[in-house]
Amino acid sequence: MSSSYRVSLDKWLQSQEVKAGTVYDVGGAQEQMPRRVKSWEVGEYLIFDLPHPHKGRKPDVAVDINEFSPVLDGYKGMADIVYCLEVFEYIYDPVRAMKNLAGLVKPTGRIYASFPFYYPVHQPVDNDYLRYTLAGTTKIAQV
Repeated sequence: MSSSYRVSLDKWLQSQEVKAGTVYDVGGAQEQMPRRVKSWEVGEYLIFDLPHPHKGRKPDVAVDINEFSPVLDGYKGMADIVYCLEVFEYIYDPVRAMKNLAGLVKPTGRIYASFPFYYPVHQPVDNDYLRYTLAGTTKIAQV
């Protein structure tokens, strides 16, 4: 059975009509976007994922978005849309990952990213930033 988060995400995706020149799907080896949306009219579609994703098809561009990668240079500012769905729970360097995503999209483009551990803010709301799992905390402590 899917989580309420996954059900909500799938419902939203199934309502989306995607029409774009270039779409990058970061972390999309397991669940490719064309199968998840209502309609798909895209000129170029590339999947960016780990060199050996745990499941799914081989990525078009093998990269770990946690890290600076010269591989991304050839794709900078080229995408109309960048999807990064159900990935951030595996990210240990969210600042680097967001910079990498921002580098891929055109100035007029859009990034769609999901954060499944989104949690309501608490006081003081201006300083409530992140939630950490045990694995995330351990990873940060090792750096």
